[in-house]
Amino acid sequence: MIHKAAFIALLCAASFAFNGCTGEDENPAVPAPATSLTGTWDLFIENKLPEAWLWLEITDDNGVLTGNYVYATGSIPLKGTCNSAGDVSVVYEQKDPDMAMPVRGVLEGKAHADRTVISGTIRVLIPESGTVVYWGPFYACKR
Repeated sequence: MIHKAAFIALLCAASFAFNGCTGEDENPAVPAPATSLTGTWDLFIENKLPEAWLWLEITDDNGVLTGNYVYATGSIPLKGTCNSAGDVSVVYEQKDPDMAMPVRGVLEGKAHADRTVISGTIRVLIPESGTVVYWGPFYACKR
């Protein structure tokens, strides 16, 4: 009977000792950082008001980005790329109803390693002439 009790105790001790290696413990390892930019991103552009009315809706299909640049009264389709190093480039183009010509926005920046923040610069220009209407820093935070 002692041998059976010793065997059970040894089995329990071994199970306890190796439980952390199986991934079945009560404190699992921290999950790997997200690699996708898919989601809704609050967009903040320096000197651009109102900041709270801008966001990006992004779908990331293996580094090919699609979605919408959303503002207070509508949205504009966007497209872009993100590589494994986190380099992000997004372009949107829309004919502004208040202007006689189309406007193009180009956001270029870097996604942080955890893929919850993107920061960089935005240029808004008139495509036909290349005239830059606005240039400045931006950052976007994933909701």
